[in-house]
Amino acid sequence: FARVTIAGIKFKEGEGTEAKPYIIRESQDMLALANSLKSGATTHFKMEADVDMADLSEWAPVNAVAPYDKAVSFDGNGHKITDIYSHQGRMVGVGLFGHISESTIKNLTVENADFYGVAGVGGIVGSMVSLSGERTSSLVNNCSVRNSTIKGSATDGDINKETFSVGGIVGLIDMYTIGAVSECRSVNNTIMADYNAGGIVGGSSAYSLTSIDLCENNSSVTAGYAGAGGIIGVADTLSVTTSTNLGRVSGAEKY
Repeated sequence: FARVTIAGIKFKEGEGTEAKPYIIRESQDMLALANSLKSGATTHFKMEADVDMADLSEWAPVNAVAPYDKAVSFDGNGHKITDIYSHQGRMVGVGLFGHISESTIKNLTVENADFYGVAGVGGIVGSMVSLSGERTSSLVNNCSVRNSTIKGSATDGDINKETFSVGGIVGLIDMYTIGAVSECRSVNNTIMADYNAGGIVGGSSAYSLTSIDLCENNSSVTAGYAGAGGIIGVADTLSVTTSTNLGRVSGAEKY
């Protein structure tokens, strides 16, 4: 697959403010979203239709962090994004959003996606990070990922490249981040990593704070060596409330 050129692609509707968010109706608007973050534009986005990404070539995950340093508010508005292909065999932070900081993603469904990366791979967000060296928080609320493959996979030719922190909704929560995931569902997905695979969140780093509430996993989860969980693979400080795992969990299969 060739990468899509996003330079010059702009939104047709909206101003990117909280009152008048940029409107997403088609795959070209998703490219405009990526372009707006790279150009230092604004941060508020809202879907007004389902979006099929099959007409695009390989999706380069949107990064709402350095050097762009943008806090994103993305409202799926009950719509879905389908048929996303993103195989990033050397990348940390792979998903619809690769990295987010101080951001909110809500009311969204992702279906029929293929997300591959070395670490921090998630169906909605690859990695929640903090850029300031101080506590910051990000939220994923009321999101679903369905019928997708979310996998730790290194590029062919890399020697002893182990993969870690792969989750159905969020892959990795870094050490200074307060990561919250609520009312989210992982359904009929294949989730795999060498270390730290979880149906909802793959892994949370030391010193992180993680909250998972009202979530459900009904996907298979496999960790080749260690850290497999129906809700989360591994965590430091963790609160899980009113959440359910119905998926098959397998660990240490490579030992």
